[in-house]
Amino acid sequence: MDIESNEVDIDFDNLDIDIDEKDFLQKLANVISKREEEIEMIEEEKEKEKREEMEKLESMECIKGMDFEEILEDLRGEFVTIIIKSGGRCNGVECCCAYEGLLCQLGRDLILLIASGRKIFIPIDAIAAVIEED
Repeated sequence: MDIESNEVDIDFDNLDIDIDEKDFLQKLANVISKREEEIEMIEEEKEKEKREEMEKLESMECIKGMDFEEILEDLRGEFVTIIIKSGGRCNGVECCCAYEGLLCQLGRDLILLIASGRKIFIPIDAIAAVIEED
């Protein structure tokens, strides 16, 4: 087997085996070669997906010089997930909760999130993270 090119070359004429064994070995060599090609195609597809993901990330706008309230204002009318600080500790780590919904209004100190027909008022200083949904 040539490792560089992934080709399998077997000189069956010089082997001291019967015809059925030669046929079996040739089929086995072909299967191995096909599997190697499939693995190479899968790896190429993974690389392509990784490149596409990086291009997508690079195309996203960086928000420079904006304060948190301006970012929230830009997200008004969007479906978001709000991660809030809940205070207290659970198993040695700070606890938090997530609320998903439509970011409706921004007040001076809180936001209004609409989720499943409920109004959720969240203090801005309780927000740990905001995740914009696609």
